[in-house]
Amino acid sequence: LALLPAQHERASVRLAHARRDLADTHFVAPYDLRLGEVEVELHQFVSVGQRLFEADSLAAAEVEARLPFSMVRRLLGSVAPAELDPGTLDLSERIDFDSIDAELELVGTPGVGWTGRVVRVASGLDPATRAVRIVVRVEDPWRDARPPDHPPLQRDMYTRVRLLALSPEPQIVVPASALHQGELYLVDEQDHLVRRLVSVAFQQGDLAVIESGLTPGERVIVDDLQPAIKGMALAPRRDAALEARLAAQALGDVALGERP
Repeated sequence: LALLPAQHERASVRLAHARRDLADTHFVAPYDLRLGEVEVELHQFVSVGQRLFEADSLAAAEVEARLPFSMVRRLLGSVAPAELDPGTLDLSERIDFDSIDAELELVGTPGVGWTGRVVRVASGLDPATRAVRIVVRVEDPWRDARPPDHPPLQRDMYTRVRLLALSPEPQIVVPASALHQGELYLVDEQDHLVRRLVSVAFQQGDLAVIESGLTPGERVIVDDLQPAIKGMALAPRRDAALEARLAAQALGDVALGERP
C-alpha cells in the first residue's frame, strides 16, 4: 500500500506529459493538398515514426519518365550550349529545360492528356532497365479535371510521356522503309533509277535521319521496287500527302494518339 501513492504520482506525471504533447501536436500543410490513404483512426495511439496518412499536392504533380540513354543524348544534346564554363556540374545550368516540350497521355485513354515541363534529370540510371530518369512536372493537375471524361493527374496513373526538342540544325528525314540495307533509291534528272549508299544518323519510329549522302531537293523513291536495276527508266509521281505527313512527324506536330 505504501507504493501506491508513488505509482499514482508517476502515472499522473506521465498523463500530464501526454496531455501536454497532445495539445502541442497539430498538422499544418504548407500548401493545398488532397488526402489519400489514412492509416490511423480516431482515438488510436500513434507511436513515434508511425505513418499517419498520405497526401498529394494540388499545386503540381511530377512524373518520372524513363528513356534509353541514346535517345536522351540526342534530346539533351539539341538544347545544350556548344561551350560550357569549366566546372559546371548542375544540369539545370548546362541545359535549357524550357526548350523541351513535354506532353503526357493516359495510357489506354486516347484524348486524355496534360502539358508539362522538364524540371530535372534524376541522379543515376534505373537499376532494372539502365534507362535515364527524366522528371516532368505538370502544374495544377486538378484545374481542368472533368471526371470521368478528363480525370486529374493522380498518383499511380500509367502515363506515356512525349518529349520534343527542335534540332539546332536542319535535318534531312526520309521514311525508314525507303532504306534498303543502307541504300536509297533516287530518281535523277532523266527519270532513271540511281542507287546510293547513305549514312544514317539515327532512326526513330518511321523516320530515318540522313547524316550524309543525300542533298535537299533530290527525289527519293518510297515504293519497294522489284527489281531495282540501276539506270532503269521510271515514271515517278510526287506523293504530297506523304511529304506533309513526314514533315508533321519530323516537327513533332503529330498528336500523341496518332503517333506511329
